[in-house]
Amino acid sequence: MFQRVFSRLKQGLKKTRDAFASGLKALVRIGRRVDESFLEELEEAMITADMGVQTTEELLEHLREAYM
Repeated sequence: MFQRVFSRLKQGLKKTRDAFASGLKALVRIGRRVDESFLEELEEAMITADMGVQTTEELLEHLREAYM
């Protein structure tokens, strides 16, 4: 039973990871500045990847403090 639950969790996390990775690849380019437009696109990629609102908001807050 535990193995089946673990397998389902692993599959779900893979979908999240793949969705976020593809969104991040589209976002990040060499020389691109971290500005409000970048942060909005990152937020959309994170929410689309089901990373959670709280996690997304915390990361964006840290990025704003560091780069803006």
